Amino acid sequence: MLDTSLYHAMLERRSIRHYDDTKPLTDEQIALAKASIANAQPLLPGETYRLELARAKEGWRIYGFCEATQLSHVNLGFVMQQIDLALHAKGLGRLWFGMGLAPKDIQAPAGMVYAMAMKIGCASIALARPLAGFDRKAIEEVTDAPTLHALLEPVRLAPSARNSQPWFFTLEGQTLHAWRARHRSTKKAHDPHEPD
Repeated sequence: MLDTSLYHAMLERRSIRHYDDTKPLTDEQIALAKASIANAQPLLPGETYRLELARAKEGWRIYGFCEATQLSHVNLGFVMQQIDLALHAKGLGRLWFGMGLAPKDIQAPAGMVYAMAMKIGCASIALARPLAGFDRKAIEEVTDAPTLHALLEPVRLAPSARNSQPWFFTLEGQTLHAWRARHRSTKKAHDPHEPD
């Protein structure tokens, strides 16, 4: 079952690009990260994925691997979002590195590909920001169904690669349709210094 206590984190979390390198993660914080990984629930239980928490040149990373299919990537992204929210709620900074090239020293498990990574550490800036601090589309640009406004507010505020916000939702009877805008290639690794 999904952890509904993470809902509040959806409304305030931000990507953290500035870390306090004088504060390495404690054993307790590493244990929290491991627990967050273990507790995350897949969207598609049949999809294979793997998460690895490892030391990196600068701090710690969670590396995500999955099968080379779109659904497997979607499933892994869903799992990683839960980890992101849980770590925010536990006071840790997080920064996604998605859809780029695998780090040279990282080897994907057999039958899987490197998909994404998340830096974690002690933030040197505030983890949360006020709603006015989000540069996001208006809710009317996210859905044409007024009855969905409250439901889709966390989606509207969600981070996206290069702040592209490529989603749109429509309602047909009792069916919610999720659409994604086609945009330029994502083969180039995301610049971690570019605002989300």
